[in-house]
Amino acid sequence: MSLISIINNRLEMHDLVQEMGRAIDRGIEDPGKRKRLWNAEDAYQVLHNKTGTSTVEAIFLDVSKIRELQLSPAAFRNMHNLKLLNFYVPQEVHEEHKRQRRWSAEEKQLSSFPWLPGLKVVQSFLAKSRIWESLKLLDVYRKVCNYNVEVFKKYCKIYLPGGLESLPEELRYLYWDGYPLKSLPSQYFPENLVELHLPHSQVKQLWDNVQNLGSLKNLNLSDSQHLTQVPDLSGSPNIERINLSWCTSLVEVPSYFQNLENLTSLDLEECRNLKIFRELPCNLEMLNLSGTAIEEISPSIWSHEKLHTVDLLCCRDLKNLPSSSSNTTKLENLTLRGCSSLESIPDSIYDLNRLEILDLYGCEKLKRLPPLPVGRLRCLTYLDLSWCEVLESIPDNLLSLSTVELIDLSETMIESIPSNIVNASRLRDLFLRNCKKLKVIPELPWQLENLNARGCTSLKSVASSRSAPMQQSWEQYKGFGYHGDSLKFSDCLELDESARSNIMGGAQLRIMQMASSSPKREGYDAFIAICPGKEIPGWFSYHYQTEGWEINNVKFHPDWFHKTTTRDHCLNLVVSAVVVANSECALPSNLLFVLVCECTFKTNDGEGYQYKYRSPEFLCPKTSSSVNSEEDHVVAFFRKDTFWREGKIITQASFHLYPEYFNKRDEGRMKVKKYGIRILDNQ
Repeated sequence: MSLISIINNRLEMHDLVQEMGRAIDRGIEDPGKRKRLWNAEDAYQVLHNKTGTSTVEAIFLDVSKIRELQLSPAAFRNMHNLKLLNFYVPQEVHEEHKRQRRWSAEEKQLSSFPWLPGLKVVQSFLAKSRIWESLKLLDVYRKVCNYNVEVFKKYCKIYLPGGLESLPEELRYLYWDGYPLKSLPSQYFPENLVELHLPHSQVKQLWDNVQNLGSLKNLNLSDSQHLTQVPDLSGSPNIERINLSWCTSLVEVPSYFQNLENLTSLDLEECRNLKIFRELPCNLEMLNLSGTAIEEISPSIWSHEKLHTVDLLCCRDLKNLPSSSSNTTKLENLTLRGCSSLESIPDSIYDLNRLEILDLYGCEKLKRLPPLPVGRLRCLTYLDLSWCEVLESIPDNLLSLSTVELIDLSETMIESIPSNIVNASRLRDLFLRNCKKLKVIPELPWQLENLNARGCTSLKSVASSRSAPMQQSWEQYKGFGYHGDSLKFSDCLELDESARSNIMGGAQLRIMQMASSSPKREGYDAFIAICPGKEIPGWFSYHYQTEGWEINNVKFHPDWFHKTTTRDHCLNLVVSAVVVANSECALPSNLLFVLVCECTFKTNDGEGYQYKYRSPEFLCPKTSSSVNSEEDHVVAFFRKDTFWREGKIITQASFHLYPEYFNKRDEGRMKVKKYGIRILDNQ
């Protein structure tokens, strides 16, 4: 590693070089005569006592480390050569702010979904905020936003009670968290300024007249909630990035923006009063309009050759997307999540041949998708149509794309899935949760890792996966999800016997493949299957079963432990259980739990040891709103985790299976009726 290097136009240096430079600077006793002020106390004293000189070129001040500071209007008068001024809030405060914003983003979707999904979001949000009892639904969002503002007020301790007469004209970089004035000084002419960052400021109008800002490349006024109009940037031909996110008083973007030929990134997230957005700059690469009140998008959005990301998250007034006869954009990511008024999308969207992510989650008025011509959307990997509540069908070719890796159709009104989905050769995750009209699931791609059809109450038929090519190398798989591979059909009570047999047959196939693979497979080596049923699968029949929670005195075949031991040789458990909700307990809607198989082993030398074998977590089956209703479900799970200690010969074992909850108040809500185990030797 070089001591000094330039990466992405940023100068980076080794910590020792940086510290050496600081030590040299500290050799000058008077801080006001140093070139750079790094120490918070030194910077505080220079600003408080007005002892800065023309020698000072840079000030770095962590405002959380100082007392309240009231600056004089002439605080920077003698610092003619100041090139960098950085009054910043520590990074951990920004991270907390982002974390709160993530909560806000969840809640932001709430008003788009008036019933169940909104309820789930607010439950999650309120649980995190620990104020479940006191908050009203409509107050949640405001309270979070107010919290974010208060966080920065707490740390922004620099005040200008008499205003500010000017700033040094040599400034190249100005960063001032929580800048306290309504505008920049009228006597400040920022001709040399390259980057201007005033996040969480009190700015209402940055300046009155057109400024000569030929050097300006980056403008950040994010969270300046009093900003009513965009500063005149017509004299900034070289500007590349503009961040006006969360400027909630902003109502319009000026028309000259389309002439900013070097602008590549424009962030207008949560400018909630912004209704009009005109033509785009020709070289724009990233556009964020999420949470705005825009009603339409210019057709030119499809003809910008460099545009790769458009975020329209929760643009609830947007009803239609424009059509276009020509499409030259390189758009890769189009987010329309939560656009609850969107009724249709144009055919021309399929001309986006570089599009990788199409997110239409929560577009609850979306009635149709146009037919997909063969050969289009050649790069699509992620398709989310969940919570499109009136969507009844999907174009055949859309689900058979050879590039798609994740498809989510949950909470839609689809009645069938095109049979050519089997051709989606890279499909790893398919989500069909609560598709109440879905009746049949056809044969699926053999390499599918996760299928979640929970709550498909009309589902009757599920095609067999036993024809999957066993000879295929399992090492081709790479686990995408944290919870490992899964087949989830809980609360699908209409499944016929053939479907239930096919599900558990598919589970057996996957487990056998996983057990026989090498331990080098990347990802999370676990699997779980669940569907309605009252019996342990037949492939457990010649092993050990019980009608209770205990299996005792299991004998092990000694030959298992006399094989040539290699790193690839291991013994594994497969566990299957019949579980049911406790009819005496009210069940929460999202009760997560795991099954734990507690194993006690005895070896030929008299040693004993214990081992706990946990299933992946899964949701409690809940088939009815009636507390007294019961419906058995059969679960099978496997984890590639050997219980055998090398060099030991196990002679006897006992097993105890029980549910384990993430919250103590949920204890007793599930019952294990019976279970079975099977021991697998991957050799």
